[in-house]
Amino acid sequence: MLVIYIRNESLPSKCESCSVIAREFKNELFKIKNLPKTISRNKAEELFLELSENVCQNMLSYRLDPTRDSGIERFFKGTPEALRQLKELRDKGVKITMDVPEDLWDKPGVESSLLKQHCENILEEFEDIIVETIINKTSFEIFVCSIEMKCPRFYKKEL
Repeated sequence: MLVIYIRNESLPSKCESCSVIAREFKNELFKIKNLPKTISRNKAEELFLELSENVCQNMLSYRLDPTRDSGIERFFKGTPEALRQLKELRDKGVKITMDVPEDLWDKPGVESSLLKQHCENILEEFEDIIVETIINKTSFEIFVCSIEMKCPRFYKKEL
């Protein structure tokens, strides 16, 4: 029997959340085709509003990798390896008994919901600074997470 539990310390801190959110925001921004070289304040505010909803909704697709002890690498998009293996076993006819009903296997976990909640709070609190990072093409992660929130840097090089 596989037992999965969430320890309080395995939930994302606001700093870890900020880093994940900043990376997701940057990824969403890079997906925009025909982004002008110079971005006006109005365009930056429009982009912020457009991206904010997607970014926070995307937090629900993040999962916790229990094999990694700390840092933002614990959070990834997709299906955890253990769950993928359980599904493969189930598909081969192996009876799986767990405390979590099968219909909840793919539902967002508490860590994903907390990432989404942190996302909404961070984007609301630091909207003006994030808009400035869009205009100036500077790092959300540095200006919001490191400077404003006083978080440690979770990255090894500029993202």
